[in-house]
Amino acid sequence: MLSALPVALPDYGAELANRQRSSLRTASLLGAALLLAFSALDRATAPAMWLPLLGIRALAAVLLCGIAWWSPRSGRPALWAIPAVAIISGTIEAGATSPPTSRSSEAWASSCR
Repeated sequence: MLSALPVALPDYGAELANRQRSSLRTASLLGAALLLAFSALDRATAPAMWLPLLGIRALAAVLLCGIAWWSPRSGRPALWAIPAVAIISGTIEAGATSPPTSRSSEAWASSCR
C-alpha cells in the first residue's frame, strides 16, 4: 500500500499573481515588438508621417518594456495591465488617425478595382 505523501501546493492567490506576472511580462514584450514592426506599415501607408509615428511607437515600446520589467516586481501585477492596454491602444489610434497620403489612397483605390 502506498502512503500518501504530503504535497504542499501554493496558495491560489500566490499562484494567480505569479501567472499574471509572467503573462503580463510576455504580453508587454510581444506588444513592444509588434508596435515597432507596424512601423513598416506606417511607412507604406503614410510616408509623410512615418518618422513621427516611429517616435510614438518607439516611446510606447520603451514604456511597455518598462512595464515588463516592473510588473514582476509588483505586489499587484494585474494593475499594470491598465497602462499597458492604454499605451497599446493610444499607439494604434495614433497610427489610425494619421492623415493618409495621396499615394496610399491611390494604392488603396486601385486594389479595390
